[in-house]
Amino acid sequence: MEGPAPVLLLDLLDGITPLRLEGDPAVDVRSVESDSRRVQPGACFACIPGLHTDGHAHAPAAVASGAVALLVERPLGLGVVEARVPDVRSVLGPVAARLAGDPSLSVRCLGVTGTNGKTTTTYLLQSIAAAAGERAGLIGTTGARIGDRPVETGFTTPEAPELQALLASMRDAGVTVVAIEVSSHALAQHRVDGTRFAAACFTNLSHDHLDYHGTLDAYFEAKARLFVPERCEVAVTNLDDPHGREIARRAAASGIPVVTYARDDVAADVGVADVRYGVTGTDLLVVDRRAGEEVATTLPLVGPVNVWNALAAAATARA
Repeated sequence: MEGPAPVLLLDLLDGITPLRLEGDPAVDVRSVESDSRRVQPGACFACIPGLHTDGHAHAPAAVASGAVALLVERPLGLGVVEARVPDVRSVLGPVAARLAGDPSLSVRCLGVTGTNGKTTTTYLLQSIAAAAGERAGLIGTTGARIGDRPVETGFTTPEAPELQALLASMRDAGVTVVAIEVSSHALAQHRVDGTRFAAACFTNLSHDHLDYHGTLDAYFEAKARLFVPERCEVAVTNLDDPHGREIARRAAASGIPVVTYARDDVAADVGVADVRYGVTGTDLLVVDRRAGEEVATTLPLVGPVNVWNALAAAATARA
C-alpha cells in the first residue's frame, strides 16, 4: 500500500503496545504489505501466520525485494528492523491507516454487516448519498467504486493495507461518503482495524459461514466487533432480528448512540407505515418516528427482504 509520503517506522508504531523493537526504528517506510510479492523498496512487511502459510516464511523474500522493516510475532534476525507484537493482524490495520493519513477520519465511512443484505444496502446507501449531492464511494462484494469508476478489490472487505489505500484514493478523489460491506471474516481477521465508521449497520444473522466460525455464537461475536466505541460512532440495527436487538443492547450499554429500524416492530426509530408490492418495484411509506417524518418512495426492487434493506439504508443515511 503506497502512503502519501514516507513515514518513520517509529511514528507508525506510536501507541502500539506491547511492542519489542530490534534495530533502529528511525527508518522511512514507504508502504505496508502483507503479501511478499507486492513488496517494493522501502516497504514494511507484515508477517501474518495463516492456516496454510506463514508470512514469517516469506520474510527473506520480502527483505530481498527491499523491505526495510518487518512486523513479526517471533524474532527472525534478517538484518532489518523488527517490530515484534503478539498479533501482527491486529496491528496491521492501524499501521496501514496511519501511513495513509487516517483516511477514514476524512471520509464518512458507513459500514454494513450481517448475513444477508449487505450488498443491496451498500448500493442503496451510495445512491442515497449521491442523490444528496455527495461524491459517494462503495466497497464490497462486487468490487469498489470511486464515484462512478469501478475498482477491483478481490475480497468483500479488502485486506487492511488495500482497504486503507482504497480509502486514501477515495479521499484524494474528493469522495465524501463511502458505503462499506464489512464481512465477518474481515472483522475476525482485523481487516477494518484502523478504520473509523461514522455509522455501522447490522442487518440480520442466520446460519451461514459456520465452516469458518464454528458456531452461531462465534459468528455473532465476530459481527459484534464492529459495534464498539473505538470503531463505531453510531450503531444502526434491525429490531426484527433477535441478534439485532442484542447489538442495540450492547451498543447502548457501551455509550454508542443507537438508531433502530424494523419492518414489523413498531418500536423501531425507522419503519414503514405502508408497503405495496408490485411486479417491478415496491412502494413504501417510510416513517422516521424520531423526527415525526414520513417519506413516500418507490424502490426498484421487489420482495419483503428488500424492505428491510431499504430501511437499513434509510436509517444509516440519517444516523
